[in-house]
This record gives sequence, C-alpha cells and structure tokens, in this order.
Amino acid sequence: MHRWMPMCLHVLLIAVLCGLSIAMAAQESPLNPDDPEYLRRQQVWYHAQEPSRKSQLRKLHSDFQALDPESQARYERVMKQYNAWLVRLPEADRERVATATSALARIEIVRQLREQDWVRTLPSPYRAEYAKMEGDAKKQRVLEWRSEEAERDEEWALALRSWDQFVPGKVPQMFLNEGRTQIETFVQHLKENLLDHERKALDDARGNAEDFGHYFGYALEIVRLSDAHPILPGKVGAKDFNSLPDSVKEYLVKNDKHFRKKGVLLGGEELKDVRKSVGRWPEFATELTRYAQKTQLTLPVPLGDCSKDQMPTEIEQFLKKVLEPQLNRSEAGKANLELLTKAQGTWPDYPRMIMELAKKHKLHVPGWTLPGQPQMWDRFRSARVRNK
Repeated sequence: MHRWMPMCLHVLLIAVLCGLSIAMAAQESPLNPDDPEYLRRQQVWYHAQEPSRKSQLRKLHSDFQALDPESQARYERVMKQYNAWLVRLPEADRERVATATSALARIEIVRQLREQDWVRTLPSPYRAEYAKMEGDAKKQRVLEWRSEEAERDEEWALALRSWDQFVPGKVPQMFLNEGRTQIETFVQHLKENLLDHERKALDDARGNAEDFGHYFGYALEIVRLSDAHPILPGKVGAKDFNSLPDSVKEYLVKNDKHFRKKGVLLGGEELKDVRKSVGRWPEFATELTRYAQKTQLTLPVPLGDCSKDQMPTEIEQFLKKVLEPQLNRSEAGKANLELLTKAQGTWPDYPRMIMELAKKHKLHVPGWTLPGQPQMWDRFRSARVRNK
C-alpha cells in the first residue's frame, strides 16, 4: 500500500470513511469542510442515515476529537487523499468498494486496486510477468518489487545527503593516502565472508570508483556488505563441511544424523542457517558452532583462532598498545579485560569480544573495522539501520 494508506488506521475509521467518501464520490465532490455547500450536503446525508449509523458517526467524531493534534492531522490528510482517489475510480471499482461485506474486506479491495495502479507504472516486462501470475505468487512478487523500489529510494536519499562530499570524478578525503590503504585491507578480509556474486558487486563498485570517480557507490557497497556479513579477526578457516578439520568432520558424522551421508547437510529448519552460510568465513563456522551448542554437541577443536598468541600481528599490537591500556583505566574496564582473558580458548567468543569492546570504546581495529569515526560511515546507512 502507498504511504498515505497506513494500516495502523482503526478499522472503524476506515469503514466510516468509506461511507463518507462514497457519498461524496457520487457527487464527484472532494472533502471540503470550509465549503458551506459541502456542509449542507453532509447534513442531508447524515440525517438520511439509520439511527445506528448516526450513533456510530457520533462515536467516531468523539474518538477523533480525543486524538492528539498530530494524529488528527494525519487521519484528516488520509481521509482527504482517500476520497480524492475514490472519486476518480471507475464506477465498477467504486461499487466494489461500496458493497464490501466488511471493513476488512473493503481494505483488501482497496489494496488490490492500489496495487493495480502501482503495477501500471512498472516497465512492460514486469507488467507482463504480473499478468501471468495468480494468488500468493502475485502478492510475493509485488512485495519483492516494492522492496527493490524502497532500496532504490533509500540509496537516493543517502546519495543526496552525501552529495557535497562525493562529487563524481573527485576522490573523497576518506579514500586518500592511509585511509585508502586501511579501507582496502578491511575489504580484503570482508571478501572472505562473501559469495562470488557479492565479491563481483564489490569489485564492480570499486572499478566504478577508480575509473569514473563514483566513490559513493563503492562506500555504500562496503557498508552494506560489512553490516550483512560481519568479520572476525584470525586466519581464514572452514567455509564448508569439506574444509573442516578432520577431527570435526569425523565427530559430526559419528554424532549427528544430518552429517552421516558424507557430510551432506540434510535436515530442514535445524540446519537452515548453516546451509545459507556455506562459502563464507567466519559465517559458516559461527553458524555451525551455534548449531553444535544448540544440539549439545561438543566439537573436538575450536573452528577459529581464539587466543591472543593466535591473533594476527596487528591484533596482538592493538590489544597490547590500545585496547588493554584503555580497559585498565577504569574498574569496569578491568572487569571486561578479565572477561576477555577468560574467553581465550573459546571461539567465536574471544575474537567477537575483542570487536565488541573496541566498538564500545570507539576504537579502530586495524584491518578489521572500517577506519575513521563511525559517524563517517553512518551516512551510508538508512535511518532504520542507524537506529537499530
């Protein structure tokens, strides 16, 4: 549905609204409470109603007056826009709305008509595909198209908000010198947690940045993929069953029914998240570890690096020179440092805790988090994501 038809409206309001609007639609007259003629017509219409209908209208008026001014203005705007839309409907469609058997049935008819209006604005291949579909398949496809449209709208909004910092053809400050090196190091680690089509999208965005100066699209793609597939410090490990340590494969085949056919990921909902993460690091290993914990399986070895001496050199230096001194400045920090030390030997808890503590203290983990202030990257996130 379009934004002007929010489903949060009371069903009663919509039901009475339809009655009012249909009466006005018959006269092809918009809602205009400032017009004396309009008010006289409404008075005649009101007195022609059954007593129960009059009571319903009085109750609606009372409820409406009890709303805060902002809600009143929103509902009044909806009523006016709904009426203007209803007036323009073909007679047959207006009759469908008027003769609906219930408020919910009327809402569904309106939804269908608005969907048809929207589909008529789509490119011809979309319209042809829509015409061949029926029932739930048609609804699902429309939801997918609307989601795509919403994503495009969000990208445009983000682009407009950052337009002055990302002039096409000019390299923005964040992609110059050391910043560029840090970003590219992070991107290399991120790629391990991406599938082929995602890597290609990222590489294409980078190519557009380097060849045509479209750095906004590259930054947007980095943020989108890093938010969807967080990374953890450490060496690259298993991305599928075959790349697991031999001891883990043997243990799973022996102790879990879903792995007894040469490691084939069988089963339904239980292994859904594990199957979806195949080809990613560390996502596959974290999902498999979560599955093992949930099903009370004890894997013979951790699936990733989980002690300070196993961490990459830049992480060891970060812990020694940045994070640990920061934590030692307060009692709460010292308590967190103790928890971090105790987490050694447990994966993914230990590397994940490093990342969480760094984020909490607004510290950049070289090569493993995006460089610079978090606010610098927030501009590439929608308001919905930023406020999570």
